[in-house]
Amino acid sequence: MILKSVFFNPEKQRIFMFESYLGWRGMVFVLTMIVFFLIFSSEKASASSDVIQTLHVDCQHPKASDNNPGTESAPFKTINKAISMATPGTRILIHPGIYHETVTIRDVSGTAERPIIIEASQQGGVIISGSDVFENQWNKEDQPGLYSHPWPYDWGLAPIPPYWQQLGIKLEPIVLHREMVFVDGKLLMQKLSKSDLEPGSFYVDENEDKLYVWLNDASNIENHLIEVAVRENTLLINNVEYLTVNGLVFQHSADPLQSSSVKIENSRNIIIENSKFEWNNWGGLSLSGTYEEFSHHLTIRNNTANNNGGIGIGIWKVADSVFEDNVVSYNNWRGEQGEFTGWAVAGLKALHIHRTSFINHTAIGNKARGFWADTNFEDVVIDGGIFRDNLAEGIFLEALQGPVTIKNTMVDKFHSIESSNINLENNIIGKFYLSEKTGFGGAPRQPLKNWKLNNNVFYSQSSDPLIEVPFIDDFINSLTLSKN
Repeated sequence: MILKSVFFNPEKQRIFMFESYLGWRGMVFVLTMIVFFLIFSSEKASASSDVIQTLHVDCQHPKASDNNPGTESAPFKTINKAISMATPGTRILIHPGIYHETVTIRDVSGTAERPIIIEASQQGGVIISGSDVFENQWNKEDQPGLYSHPWPYDWGLAPIPPYWQQLGIKLEPIVLHREMVFVDGKLLMQKLSKSDLEPGSFYVDENEDKLYVWLNDASNIENHLIEVAVRENTLLINNVEYLTVNGLVFQHSADPLQSSSVKIENSRNIIIENSKFEWNNWGGLSLSGTYEEFSHHLTIRNNTANNNGGIGIGIWKVADSVFEDNVVSYNNWRGEQGEFTGWAVAGLKALHIHRTSFINHTAIGNKARGFWADTNFEDVVIDGGIFRDNLAEGIFLEALQGPVTIKNTMVDKFHSIESSNINLENNIIGKFYLSEKTGFGGAPRQPLKNWKLNNNVFYSQSSDPLIEVPFIDDFINSLTLSKN
């Protein structure tokens, strides 16, 4: 019992009791054993993930080449070259720089004891970019600050998914575009005709094969960094096991509607941590299984997916996973331009999720819903987090059979339709409303019943009703309320 008080009670009184009982020699002995135990545990943990080889990638090194052996003094130039050399136990250490490539990892796996590790030598200093720098071939046009450049792509508008068309979903052309231009790191506003151009905007004319850029001032464009999104993806992972990605930045993908800069598909035992997915045309990060099976044992922690044009993080058919300490904010800027804010977009949207936890999640300022749980959630926990100031609901539950537990969160708008077996405890909730039917979409409908509300605080800053629930017998008769 005395040992337990030392480890779990920081009060000095208990430590002094422990010291006086053992004497100083006993204290030294016990502390020595504790240090030995910690060292042994650390060595054991390290042994469980042995690094057999370290490959270096450094695009800024003067001797960088994919013909090199990948040592620190003779590094590879591209990440893809290092991937092609990876075997279980390989650590790929990427040095600071901007890497203009789509990194592809397919059918390459580590093991539980020897995972493949891809990490930045300096967190945040490694950027995998979907853009290229347009330096040459700029022509001055007839307005001060207006320039043109040859445009080699014929992307047109992204297709609307057939199912959406069946439901009558209509999208404005701006939502279906995927061109992006950054001047000195700042995204320009896209215009859809040359006559609409104004300072701080750009226009792509695929008929004339020209890109027009109008700077905010009349300065020389050669004095600015012009980055143009040209690649759909920055990282593709498919059918991979035991892989860790740590400390990278993924940005500027020209990913169209329903795509993502980083895609992880049909994979298991993947860790993505301390990374950023930002300023991509549509999605930041997507994780998915297949129609036959779930991706599982994914750990997604301490990442940010902010300022993406559509969705921050999209998840489909994932099980036995943990999402922890992630920030997904200020997404759907492109969707908002075409008033597309309520269908398929959110800070995070997830479908078909089993035995998974979302811990300390943050969703603020998205031009859509903050957290959208859509269809077939089973044994899911949302524990901790802040969901506020989004254009629509902070948390939205749709067609969930449960059980789902939401606890210890702060959410300003909470809405659920046709969901059952929901447990809310220890939350601070603003507007709270439940609906029985939507009459829209194809998700299996669930009865609205078996809700438990325990020890929640509900608040309102307006004269609108604070709580709205339907008076349905199944719901009322199965509702449990306690200490709210």
